[in-house]
Amino acid sequence: MTLPSPTIENLSVQWAFSGDANGNGQVSVRYRAQGSATWSAGMPLRRTAAGSTSGFSWTSRHTGSVFNLQPATTYEIELSLVDPDGGSEQRVVTARTRAVPAAMPGAPVRAATPSTLTAVMNAAQPGDIVELAAGNYAGFTGSATAAMAARS
Repeated sequence: MTLPSPTIENLSVQWAFSGDANGNGQVSVRYRAQGSATWSAGMPLRRTAAGSTSGFSWTSRHTGSVFNLQPATTYEIELSLVDPDGGSEQRVVTARTRAVPAAMPGAPVRAATPSTLTAVMNAAQPGDIVELAAGNYAGFTGSATAAMAARS
Protein backbone atom coordinates (compact mmCIF):
# COMPACT_ATOMS: atom_id res chain seq x y z
CA MET A 1 0.00 0.00 0.00
CA THR A 2 1.41 3.36 -0.97
CA LEU A 3 0.06 6.90 -0.71
CA PRO A 4 2.35 8.79 -3.10
CA SER A 5 2.42 12.47 -4.02
CA PRO A 6 -0.03 14.16 -1.65
CA THR A 7 -1.25 17.60 -2.73
CA ILE A 8 -2.90 20.44 -0.81
CA GLU A 9 -6.39 18.98 -1.36
CA ASN A 10 -5.95 15.38 -2.61
CA LEU A 11 -4.43 12.07 -1.53
CA SER A 12 -3.45 9.24 -3.92
CA VAL A 13 -3.86 5.57 -3.03
CA GLN A 14 -2.16 2.59 -4.68
CA TRP A 15 -2.82 -0.96 -3.48
CA ALA A 16 -0.78 -3.60 -5.33
CA PHE A 17 -2.24 -7.09 -5.66
CA SER A 18 -1.73 -10.44 -7.37
CA GLY A 19 -4.29 -13.01 -8.45
CA ASP A 20 -7.92 -12.16 -9.29
CA ALA A 21 -7.52 -13.40 -12.88
CA ASN A 22 -11.09 -12.46 -13.83
CA GLY A 23 -10.66 -8.90 -12.53
CA ASN A 24 -13.80 -8.66 -10.45
CA GLY A 25 -12.28 -7.56 -7.12
CA GLN A 26 -13.39 -4.10 -5.98
CA VAL A 27 -12.11 -1.64 -3.39
CA SER A 28 -14.49 0.81 -1.72
CA VAL A 29 -13.14 3.90 0.03
CA ARG A 30 -14.17 5.89 3.11
CA TYR A 31 -12.18 8.68 4.71
CA ARG A 32 -12.22 11.10 7.63
CA ALA A 33 -10.00 13.68 9.22
CA GLN A 34 -8.04 11.94 11.96
CA GLY A 35 -10.01 12.14 15.21
CA SER A 36 -13.34 12.82 13.51
CA ALA A 37 -16.24 10.45 14.15
CA THR A 38 -17.79 11.01 10.72
CA TRP A 39 -16.71 8.99 7.68
CA SER A 40 -17.27 10.24 4.12
CA ALA A 41 -17.59 8.01 1.07
CA GLY A 42 -14.85 8.31 -1.54
CA MET A 43 -14.76 7.08 -5.11
CA PRO A 44 -13.87 3.38 -5.40
CA LEU A 45 -10.35 2.51 -6.48
CA ARG A 46 -9.85 1.52 -10.12
CA ARG A 47 -8.03 -1.57 -11.27
CA THR A 48 -4.79 -0.94 -13.18
CA ALA A 49 -3.26 -3.93 -14.93
CA ALA A 50 0.49 -4.54 -14.75
CA GLY A 51 2.40 -2.92 -17.57
CA SER A 52 5.36 -0.87 -18.66
CA THR A 53 6.26 2.08 -20.83
CA SER A 54 9.46 4.01 -21.53
CA GLY A 55 11.50 1.90 -19.13
CA PHE A 56 9.02 2.27 -16.24
CA SER A 57 7.01 -0.72 -15.08
CA TRP A 58 4.34 -1.41 -12.46
CA THR A 59 2.50 -4.34 -10.93
CA SER A 60 -1.27 -4.83 -10.96
CA ARG A 61 -2.90 -2.46 -8.51
CA HIS A 62 -6.03 -0.70 -7.45
CA THR A 63 -5.51 3.07 -7.69
CA GLY A 64 -7.45 6.22 -6.98
CA SER A 65 -7.59 9.51 -5.13
CA VAL A 66 -9.50 11.12 -2.30
CA PHE A 67 -10.51 14.64 -3.34
CA ASN A 68 -11.52 18.00 -1.82
CA LEU A 69 -9.62 17.65 1.44
CA GLN A 70 -8.27 20.33 3.77
CA PRO A 71 -4.59 21.40 3.60
CA ALA A 72 -2.13 20.23 6.26
CA THR A 73 -4.57 17.67 7.65
CA THR A 74 -4.04 14.01 8.52
CA TYR A 75 -6.72 11.68 7.16
CA GLU A 76 -7.65 8.09 7.87
CA ILE A 77 -8.56 6.20 4.72
CA GLU A 78 -10.50 2.94 5.05
CA LEU A 79 -10.12 0.59 2.08
CA SER A 80 -12.39 -2.45 1.78
CA LEU A 81 -11.39 -5.03 -0.82
CA VAL A 82 -14.04 -7.58 -1.81
CA ASP A 83 -13.53 -10.31 -4.40
CA PRO A 84 -16.76 -12.19 -5.20
CA ASP A 85 -14.67 -15.30 -5.95
CA GLY A 86 -13.45 -15.36 -2.37
CA GLY A 87 -11.35 -13.20 -0.17
CA SER A 88 -11.73 -9.81 1.33
CA GLU A 89 -9.53 -7.46 3.29
CA GLN A 90 -9.94 -4.15 5.04
CA ARG A 91 -7.11 -1.71 5.72
CA VAL A 92 -7.04 1.69 7.38
CA VAL A 93 -4.10 3.90 6.41
CA THR A 94 -3.22 7.47 7.31
CA ALA A 95 -1.82 10.20 5.11
CA ARG A 96 -1.42 13.95 5.37
CA THR A 97 -2.20 16.59 2.78
CA ARG A 98 0.43 19.24 2.13
CA ALA A 99 0.21 22.68 3.67
CA VAL A 100 -0.47 25.71 1.52
CA PRO A 101 3.00 27.05 0.66
CA ALA A 102 3.89 30.22 2.54
CA ALA A 103 5.66 33.14 0.95
CA MET A 104 9.26 33.73 2.01
CA PRO A 105 9.55 36.18 4.90
CA GLY A 106 9.52 39.71 3.51
CA ALA A 107 8.32 38.65 0.06
CA PRO A 108 5.88 41.15 -1.44
CA VAL A 109 2.47 39.51 -1.64
CA ARG A 110 -0.10 41.27 -3.83
CA ALA A 111 -3.71 40.26 -3.24
CA ALA A 112 -5.92 39.97 -6.30
CA THR A 113 -9.63 39.39 -6.81
CA PRO A 114 -11.44 38.66 -10.06
CA SER A 115 -12.08 42.40 -10.48
CA THR A 116 -8.52 43.54 -9.61
CA LEU A 117 -6.40 40.84 -11.25
CA THR A 118 -5.53 42.82 -14.38
CA ALA A 119 -4.41 45.88 -12.40
CA VAL A 120 -2.40 43.78 -9.93
CA MET A 121 -0.65 41.89 -12.73
CA ASN A 122 0.13 45.13 -14.59
CA ALA A 123 1.71 46.58 -11.44
CA ALA A 124 3.67 43.42 -10.54
CA GLN A 125 7.42 43.71 -10.07
CA PRO A 126 10.09 40.98 -10.19
CA GLY A 127 9.76 38.81 -7.08
CA ASP A 128 6.14 39.77 -6.37
CA ILE A 129 3.76 36.99 -5.42
CA VAL A 130 0.22 37.40 -6.71
CA GLU A 131 -2.25 35.67 -4.41
CA LEU A 132 -5.66 34.96 -5.92
CA ALA A 133 -8.71 35.32 -3.68
CA ALA A 134 -11.64 32.94 -4.01
CA GLY A 135 -13.86 33.66 -6.97
CA ASN A 136 -14.44 33.08 -10.66
CA TYR A 137 -11.68 34.41 -12.89
CA ALA A 138 -12.16 34.96 -16.59
CA GLY A 139 -9.56 33.20 -18.72
CA PHE A 140 -6.26 35.04 -18.80
CA THR A 141 -2.74 34.58 -20.03
CA GLY A 142 0.42 36.21 -18.94
CA SER A 143 4.10 36.07 -19.51
CA ALA A 144 6.10 36.73 -16.40
CA THR A 145 9.30 36.86 -18.44
CA ALA A 146 7.92 39.44 -20.87
CA ALA A 147 6.26 41.47 -18.11
CA MET A 148 9.40 41.53 -15.97
CA ALA A 149 11.69 42.30 -18.92
CA ALA A 150 9.52 45.27 -19.86
CA ARG A 151 9.86 46.70 -16.34
CA SER A 152 13.63 46.19 -16.00
